[in-house]
Amino acid sequence: VVLGHGLTVIPEKCFSGCTSLENITLSDSLIRIENRAFENCTSLKNIDLPDSLQTIGDHAFENCTSLKKIILPELATDFEKHYGTLPEYEVVESIGVKAFCNCKSLEKLEFQSSDHILIIGNCAFYGCESLKNLIIPGCVIKIGGSAFSNCKNLVEVTFLEPLSYEMFCNS
Repeated sequence: VVLGHGLTVIPEKCFSGCTSLENITLSDSLIRIENRAFENCTSLKNIDLPDSLQTIGDHAFENCTSLKKIILPELATDFEKHYGTLPEYEVVESIGVKAFCNCKSLEKLEFQSSDHILIIGNCAFYGCESLKNLIIPGCVIKIGGSAFSNCKNLVEVTFLEPLSYEMFCNS
C-alpha cells in the first residue's frame, strides 16, 4: 500500500485486522497515526515512518507479529497534557501505550533522535520476543511500566549518558 501525498492522518482502526497487508509506504505529509490504525496486521513486515510524523497513537501497531525493524523518527507530542511543563524549546517524543506490543518478530529498534526528550509508554514494546539488544538514548526521561516486559530474548540493554532531567523507570 502506498498512501498518497497530502495525507496527514491515518484514522483510528483504518487498517486494523488487514492480515494480508505486508508493506506500507507513507507520504512525507503524514503527521499522525491514530490509535489502533494498524493493529493486528499480522503480515506487515515493512513500514517506513516519515520524518513529518508527530504522533503514533496507542496500540497503533499492536500484534503486528511479522514486523522486523522500526526506525522511529522525531515525534513531537503534547507533553504538558500528560507530564507537566518543560522549557518551551524542548521537543518531546512519545511512543504510545502498547504502540508496538506483541510485535514478536521485531529484531531491531532504532531511535533516530538523540537530542529530544523521549517518553516510552506503558507496555510499548511488551512481548517483542525477537528483540535481543536495546540502546536507550540519553534523552529518555520516562519508561512506562512493562515497556519491555516479555521481551524473552533481550540479552543486553545499554543506557546512554542521560540528559539533565530526572529519569523515571516504572517497571
